[in-house]
Order: sequence, then C-alpha cells, then structure tokens
Amino acid sequence: MDNLTEDQIQAFLAEGGRDVLVATVNSSGQPHLVPVWYELDAGEIVFMTGVSTVKGRNLRANPRIAVCVSKPDDPITFVSMQGMAEEVTGVEEKRRLVSLVMGKYGNPNPPEGDLDDTIVVRVKSAKTVAIRY
Repeated sequence: MDNLTEDQIQAFLAEGGRDVLVATVNSSGQPHLVPVWYELDAGEIVFMTGVSTVKGRNLRANPRIAVCVSKPDDPITFVSMQGMAEEVTGVEEKRRLVSLVMGKYGNPNPPEGDLDDTIVVRVKSAKTVAIRY
C-alpha cells in the first residue's frame, strides 16, 4: 500500500473516474451517498446539484461533506476527502463552473437563466486519504 503524493493526487483527480461519490448528512445524522459529475478547478473538486435535491438541502443545512473518486480501470487506487462544502454564489462564477463540469461530460453550454435552482459546490478538504494498494 502506497500513499499518493500531492502531484499524484491532482493527476488522478484530473483523469478521475466518471463520477465523484458525495456523502452528506441530514438533520438526524442519516448519511446520504450519491455519484455526481465533477471537475477540478484550482485543484479543488467542483460539482453542482439542484436546490431541492436531498444533497442540496443537506449541504445548505450542514456543509460537512465527504467525497471519494476511484476509477473502474484502476480499482486499487482512490482519493477520499473530508471537509466542508463551500457554495459558490456569484452568478458568473457559477456559470463558469457549471460550464466547466458539463464540458467534461460533453456539453460545455450551461443552462440559460440565472441558475437560481442550481447549487455549485467547491469541496474544501480538511483531510485527504489517497492510496494505491
């Protein structure tokens, strides 16, 4: 088992799997885990969700978050982070990041409008575990 260096972590996340697994908790402490599309921006995981989704409601009530990225073609390596979800608030920055994430998955054009129903999240890692078995 080897710990990945910071450069290896960034390279792995840039290549990454198709999704990041995002864990949130509700007001009673019940965990909620779902895969979401993501991209890196300034070395941080960025993703989006709807304001009425379970993860969106959970993150607005409690910004603690855990995420994990692995790849189907490299099942012995993963990057896991625990930290805080920072909600992006500026309309132009939200639009830029939505375009960045959607572009990774083939559609760089964000939806029209003000994105009021979209939460854009930047993961602020307090603890990272990155291992290759």
